Amino acid sequence: MTEINLIKQLCRIVALVSAVGMIAVLAACGDDSLSAEEYMERARTQIAEQNLQAGVIELKNAVQKDPKWADARILLGETYLKLGDAASAEKELTRARDLGGAPAAITLPLANAWLAQLKFQKVLDEVSVDETASPARQAEVHLVRAKAHFGLKDPEAGKKELGAAHALDPDSSRVLVMLSGLALIEKDLDKAKALIERAKEVAPDDPDVLAQAGEVARARGDLAGVVAEYQALVNNNPDVQHYKLALAEAQINHGDLDPAIEALDAYLNRYPKQPYAHYLRGLAAYQKRDFEGAKQHAQLMVRAVPEYLPALLVLGGAHFGLGENEQAITYLKQFLASVPNHEPARRMLAAALLQTGDSNKAREVLAPLESKAADDAQLLAMIGTAALKSGDLESSKRYFERLTEVQPDNPAAWAQLGTIRAAMGDVEEGTLDLERSVEQDPTARSLTALALAHIRAREFDKALEVAAKLSEQFPENAAGAILSGVAYAGKDNLDQARVAFERALEIDPTATDASMNLAALRARADDFEGAHEILAKALEQAPENMRLLGRIAEVEARLGRIDDAKARLREMGRINPDAIGPKIVLARLLVGSGEPQKALDVAAGQLPLHPDNTALLDVVGQAYLAAGQPNKAAEILERLLELIPENAATLSRLAKAYESAGRPDLFKAYLEKVIKLRPDNALANMVLARMAFAEGDLPRAEALVANLEKLSADEPRVAELKGDIALKKKDIAAATTAYKDAFGKEPNSQRVIKLALAQKLAGDLGYRQMLDTWLVQHPDDPVPRLFVANDDIQAERYQAARKNYEKVVELVPDNVMARNNLAWLLWREGDAQAALPHAERALELAPDAATVQDTAGLVYLKLGNISRASTLLKEAAGGLPDNAEVQYHYAQALAAQGNSKEALDVLTRALSKGANFSERAEAEALLKELGG
Repeated sequence: MTEINLIKQLCRIVALVSAVGMIAVLAACGDDSLSAEEYMERARTQIAEQNLQAGVIELKNAVQKDPKWADARILLGETYLKLGDAASAEKELTRARDLGGAPAAITLPLANAWLAQLKFQKVLDEVSVDETASPARQAEVHLVRAKAHFGLKDPEAGKKELGAAHALDPDSSRVLVMLSGLALIEKDLDKAKALIERAKEVAPDDPDVLAQAGEVARARGDLAGVVAEYQALVNNNPDVQHYKLALAEAQINHGDLDPAIEALDAYLNRYPKQPYAHYLRGLAAYQKRDFEGAKQHAQLMVRAVPEYLPALLVLGGAHFGLGENEQAITYLKQFLASVPNHEPARRMLAAALLQTGDSNKAREVLAPLESKAADDAQLLAMIGTAALKSGDLESSKRYFERLTEVQPDNPAAWAQLGTIRAAMGDVEEGTLDLERSVEQDPTARSLTALALAHIRAREFDKALEVAAKLSEQFPENAAGAILSGVAYAGKDNLDQARVAFERALEIDPTATDASMNLAALRARADDFEGAHEILAKALEQAPENMRLLGRIAEVEARLGRIDDAKARLREMGRINPDAIGPKIVLARLLVGSGEPQKALDVAAGQLPLHPDNTALLDVVGQAYLAAGQPNKAAEILERLLELIPENAATLSRLAKAYESAGRPDLFKAYLEKVIKLRPDNALANMVLARMAFAEGDLPRAEALVANLEKLSADEPRVAELKGDIALKKKDIAAATTAYKDAFGKEPNSQRVIKLALAQKLAGDLGYRQMLDTWLVQHPDDPVPRLFVANDDIQAERYQAARKNYEKVVELVPDNVMARNNLAWLLWREGDAQAALPHAERALELAPDAATVQDTAGLVYLKLGNISRASTLLKEAAGGLPDNAEVQYHYAQALAAQGNSKEALDVLTRALSKGANFSERAEAEALLKELGG
């Protein structure tokens, strides 16, 4: 088994286990007339017929009818296990255990749920062998313990437990499956096959047996056999979705791409976020040379599981196939770091590096393959080119000499060899090679290559000789004059260079290289106006030449002609709509000139076409920030950070975006990196301090605040957070001092409330005067007014509370608390009709809030709408089962309906808890009235 196949086998187990992510949420919606026992019977029938998801629905209905039925929860947990939803299985089985379910029925399924979630130590801690149990039962316990030991990388202990299981129950299909898997790991394929064949005799339709049979067939190279085993697995278990992934993978490996793609597309239509399915779909697309599709799907797997090596390989290959070499390099490097002996990936990485000009790194990548290069023309050319571009002419010559032996009719090989030899000083031999190349491919290419080789070697006089020969043999070709100009410029003979470039333009007025080099000479002398004149004249000859347009835009930007530069870049976009470079440069100019929305119009639409272009992501992220769209900016910058981790500028922008969006908690890890890179970054310190406070990590929050006090001593937010921490620690005096400091530096609604609360807790009655003064100065500030209203209601100042709530509702009509409390006050005053619109609006805004349901229920009860009141108060009582006052209200509604017995039951339970509440006397009176 190759390195990558071993990795795939190990990762496949995790992928299938994690299939919980693809299980659909099943709603328990059944016939209320059925009993829990009837639902249970229906579930057993569905499960027996392999309709597992339907079985789950029936079981959820059963436990909804009877939440304390342990047996129903056990069967529900076992069914979840079969569906691959280990987390839900654990939840139900644990609940069954807490309800007193039979340990013998719970222990093993629960252990398997833990195993599926990689909770190996929990299995060993909580599951032990009962030597009084049957041999088969003991064997099952040994088996789960064996799996836990193997999961914890303790193979010796695992083998010991597995051996004990086999000794106790030699015909157990589960034990035989694991023994077969162990034989595969030990590469004893015959033993693995014999064991799984025995298991198939014992349990031919068992899913674990069929799955292991597929793995054995895979290891033996029997790809058709793998497909057959997994097809049987899917046929026998149509509701178990992750078996379909295993079948699709087997089909891909067997070359059956179309049925695999059809199945995977159907699967992803149902479970669009399942990572392993995206990997398989990307693999199939790659094998069909659909590189764009391969990239899109593989990216989703890599984002979900960054260390999954096969997906990295597919993603790297897809980028390479699309010519996106920088991105290909990133992913192929990650892959080869773990699988260094993978030759195709190594060749691909080297080719991408060569195309980006990183010849030294390409040569390092190819070094392990040099021993295989003797007769491999492609490899000889790659290694030779890498050596040449890295400056190792001797090695490059050796490889190209061998290449010309392997392919004597390859003119490019002879031209390259001649160039190398000439550059090494063997001009005579090099010339012969170049002449041979010309014989095979009669163009000026070989002489041009020879002159360029001399220029790169800084042998400018030799380059001039070859350029002169080129001009003599091909007088109508401007290349000789251009090469002479480059050589003269290399010798710092700028006047002769200028003459040569001008002569080239006389030969060919459309010679772009001559114009650009002539303009470069002017720019080198800081004559940008002159450079612009030359380039503008060249553009008259070639108005759609992208290189000329790009160069003149650069010159215009240097001259401060930003609008002209923008126009050039837009023209480049018109000529070549697919060219990304001009769009990026234009977007940067637009952001810099205060036009972020125009920058987005230019660049944002390019992201689907170039999702991994770091320069594009950077400028789009900056544009969204400048345009006041922090959530979009954060989304883009997050993707950028995946490509260039630990980039301080990107981290800072991302922190700024998430602070603006009010979601700093999403990027705690990145903010920690900001501090690591820039300890003096006040923004990162502030956000992390707030997050630590929200998480209850007060020591960390205090440490960050102490650092902030050094960095930003006058920042009111620092003092406010210091007060928050003190209040959390119940240090009221310190909190009051800090809030006073923050309020004094920058008063606002939030700080006046915090200071008032601290003063109130400290027993300082002056808090109310401060609040009243604030409201006089800021009569339309709803936040402190709501605080004051709540303070009034707590102090039973009901008339004052009512006025303040009415003002809050006027200012903020959709404030739930104000609406609800105002409705309650009006109900209390006996004006239920006035209370009704407020209660109804509160219900619209918060339909599931028990306190809101309670208030509305009381209003409807007062108005005589007993049915509506009863419904609402029942929901409120269910939401607040321990609130005696709410239970009393529900009892009132039941009594009003004539349901005295249930009302008596509800009220008896509520009052038996001994809770004191304002309406207890009325509740006790109702209890007597009901006969209690």
